Amino acid sequence: MGDRKVKDNLRTIFVYNIPYRMDWKGLWVLFQFYRNLLDAFVPVKRSMEGKNFGFVRFTNLETAQREISRLDGFVILGKKIWVKMAKFSGKRKIWKKV
Repeated sequence: MGDRKVKDNLRTIFVYNIPYRMDWKGLWVLFQFYRNLLDAFVPVKRSMEGKNFGFVRFTNLETAQREISRLDGFVILGKKIWVKMAKFSGKRKIWKKV
């Protein structure tokens, strides 16, 4: 029963325009400030504009919102990143092959 409650509260953040040299480990370090981080993922694919993006998953909504407030517009390795709640839709095609 406890695992179900945690699973229902998971929140995923979408991070856009991350530096090309940054991998999932870099996202992990950047977003671990509140320590409720579960995982980070940077796909090999890029957006249609050629920008790198990634996803970070947290155990609760409050932590996700705090990290969005803290890091949206943050500049890392010369790139300004945009951070927002992820929206999932199976019909959207936003990436291209690298």
